[in-house]
Amino acid sequence: GVGARKAKAEPANIIAIAWPVAGAVFFGFFGFVVALLTVGLIRAWVLRLESSQDQKKAAQIAADLPVSLNLIAAVVKSGRSTESAFQLVARHMDDPLGAELREIAHHLMLSEDPRRTWRSLEGTFFGQVARTFARSSDSGSGVVHTVTNAAEEARKARREHKRVAASRVAVKTTAPLGVCFLPAFLLMGIVPMILGISSGILGS
Repeated sequence: GVGARKAKAEPANIIAIAWPVAGAVFFGFFGFVVALLTVGLIRAWVLRLESSQDQKKAAQIAADLPVSLNLIAAVVKSGRSTESAFQLVARHMDDPLGAELREIAHHLMLSEDPRRTWRSLEGTFFGQVARTFARSSDSGSGVVHTVTNAAEEARKARREHKRVAASRVAVKTTAPLGVCFLPAFLLMGIVPMILGISSGILGS
């Protein structure tokens, strides 16, 4: 996890270092000072952009993961090896999940100890299935049932994520609707009442 966070922050750090240098090269001392004052904003913007890209990638993987797990389980059940199952499914899956599956298959084919590859995937979107395959490497037990269950759990997690996202949208739209209806409420409800009270007081 720490390594992933460091790798993620690296482009932002590079840009943060290069920004003042570019300002000095193109605009001299004044450009260097301005770039130095704005380097924090630039770095935050790059980090936010990377975070948005990571969220989009994670959403695409979560959407395709259940189908890929079902396919992997079906291929393994047919008698193919784990490596060939990942290779075969990776060919028929769109990126970014297809690229992730191809990388896993590549490491499995090159690694002398598949358990090392599975353990390296713990803590990722493939963590539960990786632990299942690692146990299978140790004990020789079947994995089809567990992988199928993991596919169903991934579907449930996807549905729950959609439900939470929909509720957040409803909450976010409440405030703008309130702002839209507030002036009408004031003009049609509060203002006539105030005018009626004031005219009654003035008439008396």
